[in-house]
Amino acid sequence: MASILAQVGDAVVAKLANAALSQSFAPTREWAPLFDVKDVAALRVSVVPMSRAVERATRGADQHVVELSVAAQKQLDSDRQRECDDLVELLEEIGQTFAVGSLLTLSSGATARCTASGEQNPPLVPEHLRERDVFTGAVSLAFLVME
Repeated sequence: MASILAQVGDAVVAKLANAALSQSFAPTREWAPLFDVKDVAALRVSVVPMSRAVERATRGADQHVVELSVAAQKQLDSDRQRECDDLVELLEEIGQTFAVGSLLTLSSGATARCTASGEQNPPLVPEHLRERDVFTGAVSLAFLVME
C-alpha cells in the first residue's frame, strides 16, 4: 500500500485533473519538481507532498496531518504581467477547489478532510521570474486523515 503522503497527493492530482479551472493542464505528483526551462514551455502543475505529522487519536486510530504544495510553473512570453496575473489567479482557483472541510477518498479507503487551503506566501518566486522568465508559484493545502 502507498504511503499516506502519496495517497493524499494522488487524490489531489485526481481532483485537479477533473476540476473546471481557467487553464488546462495535466497535474502530476512529484517528490522534487526540478524542471529545465524547456520543460515548462507549457504550464506544469505539480502536487508536492511536503510533510506528515502523526498523533494517536483514539486507542485504535491515528490522526495524520498531511501538508502539500500545488506548484505551477510556466515559461513566460512577452506579456509577463498578464501571464503572472493569470497564473496567480489559477493558483487561487486551485486553493478554492479544496475548500476547508472538503473530502477526498484515498486508495486505502480512508478519507482525507481539507483543514487549510489557499495560502500563497509568496505568490511567486521572483528569482525565477527575473533570471529565467519562468513563473513559479504554489498554493499550500493541508489534510487530516484518520486511520
